[in-house]
Amino acid sequence: SVYGEDSDLHYMTPDELVAWMDEQSVDKVVIKSADNTTTTGSKFPGEDLHAFIKDYPDRLIGIAGADPHKGTDAVRELERDVKEFGFRGVNLTPFEQDLFANDKKYYPIYAKCVELDIPVLLHTSTNLTRTKLAEYGRPIYLDGVAKDFPELRIVAVHGGWPWILEMIAVALKQPNI
Repeated sequence: SVYGEDSDLHYMTPDELVAWMDEQSVDKVVIKSADNTTTTGSKFPGEDLHAFIKDYPDRLIGIAGADPHKGTDAVRELERDVKEFGFRGVNLTPFEQDLFANDKKYYPIYAKCVELDIPVLLHTSTNLTRTKLAEYGRPIYLDGVAKDFPELRIVAVHGGWPWILEMIAVALKQPNI
């Protein structure tokens, strides 16, 4: 299992996944790690993801996770994941990290993404948990980030639903989203 022995979900081995991809005519997949240690106590470490994808570097694309509450440690981990493991982006989930996308705690991570020339994937949509604010997923918070980091490539994961018009307005305004 990619996500740990306690999971009740079935996960494929890397060989099974690539065989399934071949059956479905899928060339590549992106698999994200995550680090929400300080807010939810959960982490899917980069080491574990690398171990899963390492035999298929042209088919299985790794994305790092980062916990902005860890400050420079998060930036160091991100750099390691990119340079040592070949990860090609970073995954951030504002609602799980109890932050808005424009929170200054993210800015060192954004700056490192620009330096490493990798995109940031930001959960931009509502969430279905009762313990986290839906507001964390609003696309409007990407506007300031895009302005402050014009070289940062921003992927609004889930397309901003249910704030679709807001997402369109921000994406039209900011070419790096």
